[in-house]
Amino acid sequence: MNNQSSKASIDKIVEEKVRGLVLQMSGQRLPSERDLAEQLQISRPRLRTILASLRAEGLIEQKIGSGTYALSPDKTQLHRVAVLIDERLKLGSDPFVSYLFECLQDNLQSEGARCMIERVGAGGGPYRLEDGAITLGLAGQKIVDDLRPSDPPVVGLLMSPDMRPRRRASIFMLEDKQAGADAAEFLARRGCRRIVYVGRHDIPSSQDRWSGCQEFCAGAEIALSFVDSHLSYAAGLKLGLEWSLPETGEQTGVIVTNDWLAVGFRAGLRQHSSRDSESLMIVSFDGLPIVADKALDIHSLAIPIQAMARDAVAELRNLGSSPISVGRLVRYPLAWFSDNTSAPATGDGAEIGAA
Repeated sequence: MNNQSSKASIDKIVEEKVRGLVLQMSGQRLPSERDLAEQLQISRPRLRTILASLRAEGLIEQKIGSGTYALSPDKTQLHRVAVLIDERLKLGSDPFVSYLFECLQDNLQSEGARCMIERVGAGGGPYRLEDGAITLGLAGQKIVDDLRPSDPPVVGLLMSPDMRPRRRASIFMLEDKQAGADAAEFLARRGCRRIVYVGRHDIPSSQDRWSGCQEFCAGAEIALSFVDSHLSYAAGLKLGLEWSLPETGEQTGVIVTNDWLAVGFRAGLRQHSSRDSESLMIVSFDGLPIVADKALDIHSLAIPIQAMARDAVAELRNLGSSPISVGRLVRYPLAWFSDNTSAPATGDGAEIGAA
């Protein structure tokens, strides 16, 4: 396995050398195949494979009887984009991640770009940045950290809040802490004097929302507790079935880290023996279509998923327009999910700063 990883890394280095040479010689004829193979110290069959890949990308043109020429690429055009997904994200069973990925694919298709999907572990590993890359999840942090000035541009989504942009890399964040405070205020205004937060401390978005909730509840003198839970429908269902209402009689509200967990939680409550569990107020985050059903009685703060996907692709194109481009940090606020009656609200993020 180590030998395979080593070979893949060497192949990537060689290909990047050829690509770099092609970009440097834009508009010129490349050396002959024999001379180029000797210059790069690789076999001619390996060189032909690389040249075939570059020809498919529109970077070179081979003219019979004349030679191979490096073309001038359209710097604003995305031909091949890598979507590098943290292997810990459950693409098939997490509606939020699935919807975000679907929106990214739609926007890349509108750009005429091919989407190259790769799973990436927390420790990194072999991956291709293509003409540019969009990362999903915490594994993208190492990709951004390892980015060299000569590498293609990167846009990082779903990273930790301490990540900062850099040359050729922009970071898109959510205003999670403010969203947590908004959720707690919503419940307080509806008479809740006790709030239970359901989430995970080891997931940045969940932790930030919890922090915002803590700050609001401390100022409003509202009792607050934390319940650790996986963020899946099944975990929510189990929690709802096992839920014990407080004996104080105080109105209690529950803030749940995401919609999918909240839907499972509500389903579990409805199988609960206590009728009082049906009136429990629930606030969650994401703003997915699954919470549009009024019968669920879940109030959700919506993430502008469509806007983030659209902006990520546009940002990648802009970063690729200049080799000295500077990345940005953009934060998106969450807005209430249109009273649970229509599609999620979308909006533009606020630029916080640049590298």
